[in-house]
Amino acid sequence: MNEIMIRIFSIFRSISGEISKWPQGTPVTFIRFAGCNLCCSYCDTKESIAKDSGRFRTIDEIINTCEKYNCKKIIITGGEPLVQLEEFVQLVKRLLFLDYEIAIETNGSLDYLEINNKYPEIFWVTDIKMPGSKMYQQMQNIEKYKNYNPKNNHYKFVCSDLSDLDIVEFWVKSLSYHQISLSAAGIPHKDLWEEMQRRSLLRNKILNVQIHKIIGLE
Repeated sequence: MNEIMIRIFSIFRSISGEISKWPQGTPVTFIRFAGCNLCCSYCDTKESIAKDSGRFRTIDEIINTCEKYNCKKIIITGGEPLVQLEEFVQLVKRLLFLDYEIAIETNGSLDYLEINNKYPEIFWVTDIKMPGSKMYQQMQNIEKYKNYNPKNNHYKFVCSDLSDLDIVEFWVKSLSYHQISLSAAGIPHKDLWEEMQRRSLLRNKILNVQIHKIIGLE
C-alpha cells in the first residue's frame, strides 16, 4: 500500500492572527499546504501558490512536526488545502483521531460541503473573493454558500477597494445567518471601518485585522 504524501509548504508555530475558531492571539500550529488554484491580487504568500512549491511529507512526518510544538490547535491553510483534497481528508481524519482541534482557511472556490457535514467539529474560514482580488469569477454560485453550516463557518470578505463593498452588500444579504467579517488589503482599515459604519447593513459585522502582521509574526 502506497504511503500518502502531501505537498506541504511549511509547518510553523504562531498565533491565530485573524478571525478563526479561537480568539485572535491564541497560540496555534499552522500547516500550510503548497499549491493554489487561484492567484489573488492581495495574496501575501505568493511563494506557496505554485503546485511544485514546498516538499512532499507523509502524514506521520506532518504529525511528528506538529507534536514538537506541543499545541493541540491546528490551522490548515495554503496555498489552498482543498487542491489536494483526498490527502487533506486523510490528514484531517488523523488529526481528529489524535484529539487535535482544527480550523481550515480556504479560498471559497472549491466545494467542501460533504466534509463540512461529515466533520462538524472542524471550523472553516472561507475567504470569498471580491472583484478587487481579480478572482471573483472563480467563486461558487452564491446559493451554494447558504448550505454550509453557519455554526462552524465564517465568511471573510477582503476589500481591496471601497467599491468592493457594493458586492459585499449583495452577498451579506444572502448570507445573513452566517458569521461574516471584512478585511482591508491595500486600503486603510480606518477607511474600511468608516465605510462599514456608513452602510447600516454592515454595521454589526466584524472588522478583521491581521494582528500577526502588526506585531511582526508570519
